[in-house]
Amino acid sequence: MAYFLESKGYTISIILPNKISNYFRTLEIKTITDRTCSEAITLFGLERHLEFWRRPDPTYKRLKQLTRERDQLVQERTAVKNQLHAEQTEAEPNTNSLNRIKERIAVLQKQEKEVLTEIKLIVKEKLCT
Repeated sequence: MAYFLESKGYTISIILPNKISNYFRTLEIKTITDRTCSEAITLFGLERHLEFWRRPDPTYKRLKQLTRERDQLVQERTAVKNQLHAEQTEAEPNTNSLNRIKERIAVLQKQEKEVLTEIKLIVKEKLCT
C-alpha cells in the first residue's frame, strides 16, 4: 500500500500499531469502536511530528530478500540433516534414502553458497559506488 500511495505522489507515515495502541490507552475513551479508533489515530497524527516514509534503497531490499532466503535455506538444511541423523541411527537404514538425503543437503549447501556470493557482490558494488 505504501509503495502504491508513494507512486501516486502522496506523502505517508508508517506507524507501528503498538504506538497507536499505547497512545489510545492515554486517552480517556471507555468504549472502543471504529469511530473512536479513527479519532484516536487522527489525534495521534495531529499531535505528533511524524516522519515521512521514503521508499527503501533497492540495494537494501535485495539484501533483505537474500538474507531471508539464506535463513530459510539454513533452516531447511538443518531439518534435512536431522532426517539424515534419524535415518542413520535406525536399525536398518535404507541406503537409497540416505543417498537422497545427502544429495538434498548438498543442493541446499550449494544454494546457500550462491546466495552468499550474490550478497557479497551486492555489498562490493555498493562500497565501490
